[in-house]
Amino acid sequence: MSGKDDAGSGPGPGGRDWPPDSFATRWFAGMMAAAHHQSARYGPAPTAEEAERRRRDHWWELGPVFSTTDRGAGITSLAPGRAPGRFTPPLLAALAGTALLWTAVSYLGLAELPGMDASRPGLHDRARTWWWIGLIVVALAAAGSARLRLVTLTRVQFGRQSVARGLAFAAGALGITAGAALHLAGYASTLADGERFFGERAPVLLMLVTAPVLIALVVGMVHAPSALWRARRRQRLIQRLRDTGRRFDGEVESTRFRRRWAEHKPLFDVVIRYEHAGSRRTFSTAMATNADRVPLPGFPVRIMVDERSATLVEPDVDRPGHAFETGGTAYVKPSDSG
Repeated sequence: MSGKDDAGSGPGPGGRDWPPDSFATRWFAGMMAAAHHQSARYGPAPTAEEAERRRRDHWWELGPVFSTTDRGAGITSLAPGRAPGRFTPPLLAALAGTALLWTAVSYLGLAELPGMDASRPGLHDRARTWWWIGLIVVALAAAGSARLRLVTLTRVQFGRQSVARGLAFAAGALGITAGAALHLAGYASTLADGERFFGERAPVLLMLVTAPVLIALVVGMVHAPSALWRARRRQRLIQRLRDTGRRFDGEVESTRFRRRWAEHKPLFDVVIRYEHAGSRRTFSTAMATNADRVPLPGFPVRIMVDERSATLVEPDVDRPGHAFETGGTAYVKPSDSG
């Protein structure tokens, strides 16, 4: 038998003698090649220590995030190496998309109100059809999804939950007001058509619904610029303290749960201790973190201080001792636990 024939015969997978070109042989060789390719691409599975290190590298999202100046949803974070937040094209697209989708929800939903035939003849009857109700459901689901994306992108950029919620609220209020304005414009056009609808009563319920939303929109539009400015100012301070602040090694001394949450993150009052000039010093700070990432006493932190005593506290990812409390369900927000 030739060498070529010898190479193609012999025991196959499982120790059995398979024909040289059998399906089982080709399948086994293909699986081994795929496994080798995936191993070479992604490497071996991470160990427990490596997995925890990767979690440390995203503490600005998962927590703990400390603040000596802000509380609750006003606590601001900035990913290491990232510049202060700005309106990127994806964020602007999410903002516009959220407003447009809430405009659709508003227009479709407000058509269900009594008296809407005054804005467009036959509209109220069409709004009672099954396909119109279906459009409302689809638009509402899309608007909710767009709002979540807007909140996520805003939080990534500006690092403050209150800014993300405020911007999403302003976009929704703008859309609802725009949808109501379309109905009011339709009512105004019927008056201009002549006397066919002369004396038709304006859709009073529409005005009653629109008025508080319009007031909320004005408040949101006034508040949004200052909230964005404060968030960017805080991020610039974080960036400056990381670059030029005087550094101290510290650790968590104690934590006290405030029984309050910023979205799903529990809030704590934390005492930080550190050594300076041979004496131990302590100060208090606020903290927001995931429920399963509440640091134990001794958790290492890095303290950065400038000449005006502005202070930044962050987890020290280069030192060991990143231990968290077990049984984090005690800190889960009640509405999230079910």
